[in-house]
Amino acid sequence: MQNFKLTVTSKGQVTLPAAYRKAAGIETGATLQLVVDDDGQAHIRRRLTLDDIAGSLTKAVGRRNRNFGQPDIDAARDQAMDEQEERVHKRRGR
Repeated sequence: MQNFKLTVTSKGQVTLPAAYRKAAGIETGATLQLVVDDDGQAHIRRRLTLDDIAGSLTKAVGRRNRNFGQPDIDAARDQAMDEQEERVHKRRGR
């Protein structure tokens, strides 16, 4: 497990260390999501774009011949984010 020190500025901003960004596949301009669980543990995840999850839409709803709705998109996004998080953990050796 790697440990990174973050400092909060007076504007409430933090800088993610380059080593973390590289390990997590976070590039300049990426949108991140901060998730805080019930125990107060914070998890930072890269917010995926529609391009990132395009293939997941078919997996999420199958090859049914119908239009995708917002629940389908939300489910596919969540599934793709979970898959991305698993890939990052595997790269880190967790």
